[in-house]
Amino acid sequence: MRAWDYPGETVVVRCKRCSRVGKYSKARFIELVGKDTQLPAALGIIAKDCPRANKPGNIQHDRCEANYPELAEKQNRRGPH
Repeated sequence: MRAWDYPGETVVVRCKRCSRVGKYSKARFIELVGKDTQLPAALGIIAKDCPRANKPGNIQHDRCEANYPELAEKQNRRGPH
């Protein structure tokens, strides 16, 4: 799924590890990451200033866990495939 395909007019990004939250209008989100950027790659762009971002030497269990909580909720409501 690309940034342009995000379902909704507000994009929420939240980190499970540090509780940082960002809310962007879809238009602003697209300005920041580019309309054709895949959503996983967009997380890296949005969370690039996170001290736990995937940087050299950062161990796996302490990495940034930025995600799209609203997409996860929709996936959970649909259940397993």
